[in-house]
Amino acid sequence: MSPLIRSIVDITEVFNQYASQSCDGASLSKRELKNLLERELGDVLQKPHDPETVDLTLELLDRDCNGRVDFNEFLLFLFKIAQACY
Repeated sequence: MSPLIRSIVDITEVFNQYASQSCDGASLSKRELKNLLERELGDVLQKPHDPETVDLTLELLDRDCNGRVDFNEFLLFLFKIAQACY
């Protein structure tokens, strides 16, 4: 498997790992988003444990305003992080 395909699979697996904690398994609740931010992105966020960080991130990512982050919304977030790291 190429490194790029492996990275895509890894992103999908990480999202599913955190989203599977909720009842629908297809999106991240606020609690799941908090866990993901702290455990997976804590090194690149300024204040990953600050409740305001989670609230602001959810507000920015939740484009359909349903209080959850779906996979497409999550990918947009990762694209922004990748751009910032480039």
